[in-house]
Amino acid sequence: MAAAILFGVTWALCALANAAAMIEQLRGRHVSFVPFIGGSAGVLAVLVAPWPGLAYAWIPAVVDLGTSLVGVGLVVELVRAARRLPVKAMRILVVDPQLVFAELVATQFLVEHHVHIVPSVRAAIAAITRHRFDVALVDYDLVDGKGDELVRWARSAAKHLALVAISARDEGNAALLVAGAHAACSKFQFDRIQRVLHRVRPDGGQNGFRWRLARSDRLRGRPASDRLADRLVAGVLMFMAEHAVDALVVRELEIKSPAITLAVGDSLDTDAVCDIVRACLRDELWCRLEAGDLAVHVGRYFLYIESERDCPQAIEVATHDFELAVESVQYPGR
Repeated sequence: MAAAILFGVTWALCALANAAAMIEQLRGRHVSFVPFIGGSAGVLAVLVAPWPGLAYAWIPAVVDLGTSLVGVGLVVELVRAARRLPVKAMRILVVDPQLVFAELVATQFLVEHHVHIVPSVRAAIAAITRHRFDVALVDYDLVDGKGDELVRWARSAAKHLALVAISARDEGNAALLVAGAHAACSKFQFDRIQRVLHRVRPDGGQNGFRWRLARSDRLRGRPASDRLADRLVAGVLMFMAEHAVDALVVRELEIKSPAITLAVGDSLDTDAVCDIVRACLRDELWCRLEAGDLAVHVGRYFLYIESERDCPQAIEVATHDFELAVESVQYPGR
């Protein structure tokens, strides 16, 4: 009876372990089925042999083996769970002409992320120009060219973007890596894609510094001529100066006034940046401006600065000279 109870307990543990294993399998993660093997061995021993029976002296050995395998399997699962990488939602661009495969990848391996799929170099450049992605998964053979063309363009025009080669051919991945891709993951090894993503973007695509520029309490009671807009514009110029950039590119845009003539991809010098920021604060449009690792996101009621590195000089000047409130915040999203 005690042995039967032991079987029941171990099998229940196996069932729970494998329920968790199946859930992980559905999420696209590799799991171990050692607990299932151990538990099945024990249950088969109970079903096939009379219990108890002196003629079946091998049954205790099967019991020990099954229980041991269950224990080993559970330990393996616990270790894997402890080592499992946390998943943060990222914006991922998949550039692959095989749309059925790309959709399968998105549903099986990238379900935690926001995925956009395009088949060509031209469509990828348009998507990267209009939206900000954290990672691009690039195949080598595309509809209108080769993936290494896109990788070279992205390394110069979208430096924040992590690039992963996903060709099914080794020579294709090699060419993409030579062009500047940060990592490679063959289509035959996509069960490893989460680890590759963690390696190229260990921050989960949420790295860097973000600040909100707003009116300081010290400006209360000042005359109307002491305009907040001028101070915010000056603050933007200080961050540009610290990054040694003299132009910003329009990446995202929503025009609310017909008088505004602006398009995504336009490059703005410092004078144009000042005009656009003022127009945003007048609620005539909102936009996201970028240059390298610097981004300015501005609308009617907010102005955010985003950078891959700290900007102590710009913050010091904005706070003390321009009397702005510079608050470190989590960026509100894209």
